Amino acid sequence: MSNPVLRLENIHRRYQQAERVIEVLNGASLELYPGQLTALVGPSGAGKTTLLNMAGLLERPDAGEVFIQQVATAKLSERRRTKLRGLHIGFVFQFHRLFPEFTAAENIVIAQMINQLPAKEAQERAQSLLSMVGLQDRAMHRPAQLSGGEQQRVAIARAVANAPEILLADEPTGNLDPETADTVFQALQKLVHGTQTAALIVTHNERLASQMDRVLRIEKGQLVAEG
Repeated sequence: MSNPVLRLENIHRRYQQAERVIEVLNGASLELYPGQLTALVGPSGAGKTTLLNMAGLLERPDAGEVFIQQVATAKLSERRRTKLRGLHIGFVFQFHRLFPEFTAAENIVIAQMINQLPAKEAQERAQSLLSMVGLQDRAMHRPAQLSGGEQQRVAIARAVANAPEILLADEPTGNLDPETADTVFQALQKLVHGTQTAALIVTHNERLASQMDRVLRIEKGQLVAEG
């Protein structure tokens, strides 16, 4: 098996609330591998989003280490962490956050041109990604002309536009009806497997979680594999 592209090792994270200390993560560990779609499940308040923030270098652990492509990150400068995040990690949120004044294709092109990819290459990759998520015919439509599910599929395509090794998604189907959620999940699954991205997906949808390659559940601040 190849090396993990993301590894969390014995992560601890606590928050001070008035005089009370809340231990959210208490020795959580995981490894993500290329082409693997991993569900992260658990009740509200269990620490799913906190763990995702640790994995995405948006927060630092109180103890433990986060490795991105074998690089230990906990003690790196913010500038270095920001650079690693931009190079290796793509994010999908519950709300799509597309630029309303640009078309679907332009939203994906812009993400690549920020990373200084030539315009022609960025446009070609945008069309390829839209095709992978079944939106090749909607490339010239602005977000207001797209359904909620279509907008979320554009957001997923944009998240992998710069070929990150890691994709982190926080409830990407949470605002969608069941049928649309299935369509978005199928696009996400196709994209992850097709591009060999390592994906960690926070979800409350147990049915969709069961269709992923692996399911991890947060229990008492630690991660337990299901199945």
